[in-house]
Amino acid sequence: MQDGMKVAVVHNAVAETASEAERDVLAQVSAVADALSQRGDEVRTFGATLDLGQLQRELRDFAPACVFNLVESLGGSDRLMTLPCQLFEVMGLPYTGTGAAALLLANDKLAAKRAMRAGGVPTPSWWTREDGWQGPRPERAIVKAISEHASIGLCDASVIRVEDEASLGAAVEAAQLRTGHAHFAEAFVEGREFNVSVLALETLRVLPIAEIDFTAFAPDKPRIVGHDAKWTPGSFEYEHTPRTFRVEPELAEHVGGLAARACRIFGLRGHVRVDIRLDERDSGYVLEVNANPCLSPDAGYAAALAQASIPFATTVAALVDFSVRSGR
Repeated sequence: MQDGMKVAVVHNAVAETASEAERDVLAQVSAVADALSQRGDEVRTFGATLDLGQLQRELRDFAPACVFNLVESLGGSDRLMTLPCQLFEVMGLPYTGTGAAALLLANDKLAAKRAMRAGGVPTPSWWTREDGWQGPRPERAIVKAISEHASIGLCDASVIRVEDEASLGAAVEAAQLRTGHAHFAEAFVEGREFNVSVLALETLRVLPIAEIDFTAFAPDKPRIVGHDAKWTPGSFEYEHTPRTFRVEPELAEHVGGLAARACRIFGLRGHVRVDIRLDERDSGYVLEVNANPCLSPDAGYAAALAQASIPFATTVAALVDFSVRSGR
């Protein structure tokens, strides 16, 4: 691919009062822009807001050959992250990552779970007030946001014992009031947790698999990667949820195969992360498919690239070049 093209790096605009989780996208912008500038591309960054007309005018003026999409949310909600993608498609601009329709499906955890179940990919049973339990009723459940990421609102109290419909509904409603986002309950899988990074270009490549090390947790402490584990330096959870790449080969093949199957169900492309848990029988369950995962240099995807001896800048360039070649 010819170097020296115009690339627009589009991200969600970040307010001065933004939280650490919201500001993380700026680290991604810097890393991606530096990687592309170093190979000779003309790079310009754009902060997207709900004023898509303004973004459209700015992109028309710049006339990029490709958009590097780093939009994680819009208007305070991850549910709207697909709107800029739809704009890129209307404008006929190739952009990195998964297309708008697939991104919308993968980002809605309930819709994603239905799609995975229909495609034969195991996922934990789940509960909503409207539909009740979809699958076996568990002893414990975890209350999660339907369309938000970054472990929003997730803490030890999110893992609850399943007693009756009333208490389950109350837990979901309390989480919704606390965060301002819709939630559901999912069967809590007690076992090991893995993050599977995937590079989906002409072919689908599963990168070295990371396991979250919960060995420092007390026996009665829920083994989850909650909000503090990701965004509160100095907290117990932040300091004691390291990732390790020492996964047994047979297990890595099993977990990687599940992640690949999930990616194919959604037709994902670009950089993807799939979160998987094993139960006590080592049966794998796909928890979530993140079709637009974090690309910060200290995040899991960059760590998996390093483990595979793939330079970050090489991957950034490959994502852009694939989008230009495929015209999407």
